[in-house]
Amino acid sequence: MNTISTANTTGSAARSRVVVAGGGLGAVRTVEELRALGHTGPVTVLCEESEPPYDRPPLTKRVLAGTLDAVPLWAPGRPESLEVRVLRGTAAAALDADRREVVDGRGGRHGFDHLVVATGAEPRVPPVVGAELLRTIRDLRDAHALRDILAPGADLVVIGGGVLGCEVAATAAGLGCRVVLVEAGRTLMERAVGAVLGDRLAAVHRGHRVDVRCATSVTEVARTADGRCQVRLTDGTEVTADAVVAAVGVRPRTDWLAGRGGPVLDDGVLCDAWCRASLPGVYAVGDVCRWTHPVTGVTRREEHWSAAGEQAGIVAHQILGLPGGPVMHGVLPYFWSDQYDLKIQVLGRPGTAPGPPGIEEWDRPGALLARFHDDDGRPVAAVGFCAGARLMRLRTGLLPDLEGAS
Repeated sequence: MNTISTANTTGSAARSRVVVAGGGLGAVRTVEELRALGHTGPVTVLCEESEPPYDRPPLTKRVLAGTLDAVPLWAPGRPESLEVRVLRGTAAAALDADRREVVDGRGGRHGFDHLVVATGAEPRVPPVVGAELLRTIRDLRDAHALRDILAPGADLVVIGGGVLGCEVAATAAGLGCRVVLVEAGRTLMERAVGAVLGDRLAAVHRGHRVDVRCATSVTEVARTADGRCQVRLTDGTEVTADAVVAAVGVRPRTDWLAGRGGPVLDDGVLCDAWCRASLPGVYAVGDVCRWTHPVTGVTRREEHWSAAGEQAGIVAHQILGLPGGPVMHGVLPYFWSDQYDLKIQVLGRPGTAPGPPGIEEWDRPGALLARFHDDDGRPVAAVGFCAGARLMRLRTGLLPDLEGAS
């Protein structure tokens, strides 16, 4: 059945050629939004991985735990019903800006009127001796390879106490592994939840027998005679592990865009608040998009699941030239993380608040709601530990402050 909408969209924009480089959430949502808004032209999705597009948040949780294989972003037959051509195992390799074509890794050329860059980001590898021994988790294959190692009693070192590192540590500990979690900062997830809640989270991990070592870094990783890894830390200690996972952030995948006539790149594709790049007809969504606040001029990348979906809607409206569409400065950052039996939800940017939060607790062990304010006492962020609807009710109260940033 044809599921392309024909509502409210006419003219050349509706029939334009669209190429989407990438096969993650931002890519899929952009295609869905385009068709829902009335786009009827040819759409080609260049998906580097051979698997159908899948959701990435479960990789460090249920996929790594072995209780889930993958969460597909499209049901079988959905791309066909949308009349979308998905080329799996075909990555964008170069941009020919003069001819307005994307060249794929097999030499194929894909002409476009509009290009959506959704190539995401790849894990950073810390500059340590023996870095080639480090594992990262970016895709399904990475998660499956690590899962095969995480048997009960296995030893794991995780470098990085941000969201990803904490999720890997929690999953491994839940599988019965002995885990050492190494964080260079003073506490866990400080950028995401602030120092006070970071300390509480560190206590949760220690309560699950994770050896949390903050203000500590890895200096060297070496292979032992029995094939394991010897990890040397800045505190002078050494740890032997079956695997060492690096979770120290990501870098946007923009190498294929570098060259004459391409869009401006600056730790991502530099965009305005409508996710439009400097090259007309080129847009970016997801981890690769560095958008500019229209009032403050501040640029940032949003490395969270919800942002990719919001940006997809913005880009679809821009491609079709529809008035009154959404804009990035009206989007409130939101993400969640599951660690042990703790669901952590974050609204706004707690790590930028000038002071500690006000914390509300109730009769459920570990549950809390933290409110963060700016210097004028205005609410700017909130964090919930198993807070559910209590946190989400604050969403409308925070959004006007974000829109009025100056």
